[in-house]
Amino acid sequence: MKNWGEEHSSFIPSEGLDERAKKILKAHLNPDGSIRQIPAPPKLQVVLNYLVQFFEFNTNYTEKEVNAILKRFNEDTAGLRRDLVDANLLARISDGSRYWRVNEDSK
Repeated sequence: MKNWGEEHSSFIPSEGLDERAKKILKAHLNPDGSIRQIPAPPKLQVVLNYLVQFFEFNTNYTEKEVNAILKRFNEDTAGLRRDLVDANLLARISDGSRYWRVNEDSK
């Protein structure tokens, strides 16, 4: 899992991102990397791509664990969790008891 925490004094987007994505993240994230404002689509996809990097591939998460990760970024854990599943970045079994990060190859 990528590091995230109080040691971040200001959010700096990854160098690998295009200028549009960097601008969207800077506009919607606080200096600590948490989400200031959840944008509407299509900008939402950039924020979801940012969030999914905090989930490991080949790891199963309970709903509680997913919520704990997302809560570091925003209080709307249910909405973000649903958005990540709808964007096919996370998958879940129908009862919501297990979530996992979707591999690029399986999309």
